[in-house]
Amino acid sequence: MDEIQAIKNKDTIASKAVEAMNASFRIGLTGTPIENTTMDLWTIMDRLAPGALGSGSEFKTRYQVPNEEKLTELYARVFKGKDRFPPLGLRRLKDDVARDLPKKTRFLHPRLMPPVQAETYDLAQKKFAQGGAGAALKALHHIRSVSVHPSADAAVPPEVFVEMSARLEATIEILKRLQTEGARALVFIEHRKIQFLFAELVRYFFGLEKVDIINVDLSRFDAAPLIAFTATKETNYGHRKNG
Repeated sequence: MDEIQAIKNKDTIASKAVEAMNASFRIGLTGTPIENTTMDLWTIMDRLAPGALGSGSEFKTRYQVPNEEKLTELYARVFKGKDRFPPLGLRRLKDDVARDLPKKTRFLHPRLMPPVQAETYDLAQKKFAQGGAGAALKALHHIRSVSVHPSADAAVPPEVFVEMSARLEATIEILKRLQTEGARALVFIEHRKIQFLFAELVRYFFGLEKVDIINVDLSRFDAAPLIAFTATKETNYGHRKNG
């Protein structure tokens, strides 16, 4: 199971479905085994090797409030074998297994939000400050959404839609520059609705075709001067991870 941190909450349907699976063995892959609390790790390991880290109550008592000593102990329980048994987990670092990878370089592209986005963002922040515990979480999600685009439902021309969002405007500008350089790009988008809309924007601005990611012959893209890829949960415009 890839991205197994998705089942870190033991009470979700997905987590219970994994628990109920009938399998000879289970393997989980993740780059973020702990996202919220140490109980994330317990749930993941309990789905892969039930009982390996004891009961949930025992684990919570011991590791819910971690310190350096407890984390060192927990690391040993997961990543170091005991007696003749191999470790429960293997930690692979890029420095150990992929030393030939080029150095990652980060470029920031700061810009001010356009007025319509800034106003919507300020309003969302005020609602967040005024809301209670439940309302605050909903408002926080809204703030994240507005930071991507202030109105994903806006019925406006593509150029205007892009100009309403600092992120989208910067992204399209970067992709246009990469197009002139003959480069390629992977664009990761978490916002579900924007995933679909961005795919349409890519088609509009760059004329890219929709790709059948299941049956596509990727070799036909090798000679292409530019492909703007989107690698998201829902869209399938040229998501390419081979080679």
